[in-house]
Amino acid sequence: METRDHMIRLGRPMRFDGGERLLREGEYGSHVFLLLSGWFKVLATTEDDREVSWPVLTRSRA
Repeated sequence: METRDHMIRLGRPMRFDGGERLLREGEYGSHVFLLLSGWFKVLATTEDDREVSWPVLTRSRA
């Protein structure tokens, strides 16, 4: 729990609207996201251009 609290102090709180994308597949990110509440899902595009969803992650399961 100490590491988590330290990471929270180093960062800044942000809120995102439902459906808002944090990153796009293939983009390089420069941030770390620490989920404090809510949920998110990871989408990927297959070789035949279909969009698939990875399992939904929540704070209690992450």
